[in-house]
Amino acid sequence: MVRPIDDEHQPSRDVFCIDVKSFFANVGAVPCRIHPLRAYIIVISGLVLVY
Repeated sequence: MVRPIDDEHQPSRDVFCIDVKSFFANVGAVPCRIHPLRAYIIVISGLVLVY
């Protein structure tokens, strides 16, 4: 039988995670006059393709 974990005494905090490659690809699209939410941006092993 599995006992529930008592996490009442554990610290509570907020964690923010971001995909850095995708973030910088989106930021890099703006100076090229490409709307990052409307364009298809593909990040492949350091190569960024925008369609």
